[in-house]
Amino acid sequence: MISSVTVQPPDESSAAAAGGVAADAALRHISDVAVAPDGSLYVVSSFDHQVFHIGQDGTVQIAAGTGSAGFSGDGGPATEAELDEPTGVDVGADGTLYILDSRRLRIRAVTTDGVITTIGGNETYEASNYDDDPRGVPATDVYFTASDLVVDDAGTVYFTSHGAIRAIGPDGIMTTLAGDDANAFGITVDGSDNVYFTQIDDSQVSVLHKVSERSAPEPASSDDDQDGAGTPWWAMVIGVLLAAGLVARYAVRRRRSTRTPPTD
Repeated sequence: MISSVTVQPPDESSAAAAGGVAADAALRHISDVAVAPDGSLYVVSSFDHQVFHIGQDGTVQIAAGTGSAGFSGDGGPATEAELDEPTGVDVGADGTLYILDSRRLRIRAVTTDGVITTIGGNETYEASNYDDDPRGVPATDVYFTASDLVVDDAGTVYFTSHGAIRAIGPDGIMTTLAGDDANAFGITVDGSDNVYFTQIDDSQVSVLHKVSERSAPEPASSDDDQDGAGTPWWAMVIGVLLAAGLVARYAVRRRRSTRTPPTD
């Protein structure tokens, strides 16, 4: 059974009033959703430059962002900090919220007491801080763009950047797990810290990989534009998630497919 927890009416104004009912909230351009350990939801409303928290009782609260585009607030309350078109979100096992602040080229973290900081990225492009293969360097010293992010139970944040897969450890140090030849876009991680990712190349997508598996399998795509049985077809696969032991790839359009994760 499908039911709505939020709606997106055609409204020019900003999103939800704090303490309101989620089903009545006007959220603009929802770009990502994450489930917290307690079962509540975090929703990214990109055009509102905010992240919202939806409790199990259905009430919505602002988790981060003022509603104005910009960058400010590190070291202070997340609700008083500016974001700029955030596009991704995930929640750690300890309840820390991780936000992909895309236009400000940063990954930001909000602790359970509501304090926001930057854990990776900066907006200053210089030859000295651009590295196409960063390893063992402070993540806040590196200039990068990111497409998707996920955090494992230990607090390591994995993200895709220009096709590469990178990670920021709990100590704030960045490393590269796979270079840009991985052509990665969507990313997720399972309970054993195996990282899976989608690949996009000329609107084709391969089956999901573990990061440790660098050999490319046969593409899981087809020219057969069918919506019934047979080989799945995607116009563009943008994301990946894990649920109940299955890997689900979700697309901009066409079909949706699930399959069990590959084994070693």
